[in-house]
Amino acid sequence: MILRWTIWGLLLVQAVGFCQIQNGRFEIPDPNRATEWFTPPKYWDFENYANTLSEFTPQPAHNQTIEWTIPSPFEGEYFLLLSTEDVEGPGSDGQIKHSAAWQVLHARTGDVLVGAYFFGTCDYTPFGDIGTIVLEPNDPIDGLRPITLVDIEVSDIGNFGSTDGWQTFQHTFDSSQTGDYTIRCKVEDYTDKIYRSYLAVDNLRICSAIPAYGDLNMDCGVDLLDFSVLGSVWLADCNDISDPNAPCHLADMDKSGIVDPNDLVLMSEHWLEKFWYE
Repeated sequence: MILRWTIWGLLLVQAVGFCQIQNGRFEIPDPNRATEWFTPPKYWDFENYANTLSEFTPQPAHNQTIEWTIPSPFEGEYFLLLSTEDVEGPGSDGQIKHSAAWQVLHARTGDVLVGAYFFGTCDYTPFGDIGTIVLEPNDPIDGLRPITLVDIEVSDIGNFGSTDGWQTFQHTFDSSQTGDYTIRCKVEDYTDKIYRSYLAVDNLRICSAIPAYGDLNMDCGVDLLDFSVLGSVWLADCNDISDPNAPCHLADMDKSGIVDPNDLVLMSEHWLEKFWYE
């Protein structure tokens, strides 16, 4: 286990040149800061509950009917999970209203910040627990403004509900947004400290550009990993609610409703191109 973390660390050092978010894929847990109940990600500051997990099933403390889980990361082996209550482990009766994780990054003109998130709750309306991912300017004198990447609450997903699997986002920095930010991921109870909500985050990266088509796993390149995503849903009907192919909406690049040769043609336009800083 320690050897694997060491290898990831070496890969991270090589990656810092193009990806200013350290351990943005959350593949490196930090055992030196681990508690009895969770292990936070390395290179991230955090408050309260911040855990690196490969899967997650909520354990409601008050017998709610919860039908969602997080069966796997968006990509890789781990993701970050933030919780409003579980400082002493899932199902604990902590009185913590929020949890957060953050780190500093630098954005250049034309950079594209991409990421994935999952929001799930054991709460219900009108208690609007909220999950956010926000870029906060480090120096107000620079004239930069906060940039909201994700803002989702219970009313967006329904009582005891969740997002429909992992959701993705991206933001392109223009010349007025160049500078230093703190990227802050946070989940917070609205008023009560009884019913839990969760924000999972994965695959935070900064790319030099994003192609219009092809980079299905959002890793700043178009390659065999993207082709495998396309192949996993080949000829799937994205409009059929009984079709279990989860990444169908990603692979249906022309939005025709079917993953077919037209999507393969679009992917080929950027085949083996890389979109990161050397």
